[in-house]
Amino acid sequence: MHPRFDHSQVSIPPDEAQVCKLGHALLLGLLAVTVQAHAGLFDDLAQLKGKTVLYAGDFEQVMCPISGKYDCLTWPMNMLKATSAMPEVCFATSAMACSLSCRGLIVTDASRRLEVFIIEGIGGNMKRGTFDAYKCPSLY
Repeated sequence: MHPRFDHSQVSIPPDEAQVCKLGHALLLGLLAVTVQAHAGLFDDLAQLKGKTVLYAGDFEQVMCPISGKYDCLTWPMNMLKATSAMPEVCFATSAMACSLSCRGLIVTDASRRLEVFIIEGIGGNMKRGTFDAYKCPSLY
């Protein structure tokens, strides 16, 4: 059996103990501020003001088919399809908040410029992104 370590024989000088306590307090304070700031810092919800919603619903990621019909090296990095839109709507966006599927909005402003707002899966924040229309590809 191993001998037990006797903690009573270890002492931290008072100056170092104060520094440790101060360091822990600063770390906890910084963590609390970071969590509060993150709650709204990355949310683009306020940018929806004055926009007209054209589509609200589900999106799914459109991956490059491996059939060889398309050049996957030039495939848009974040191509999405509005799953319940008629006719089909496919687009690439700068909003990198959607993995295989997600929810969001397609909106327009007074200048008729289209944008997409995607609801993040973790945290529920809205991420605004560009809207670059594409013809929906035939996957076969």
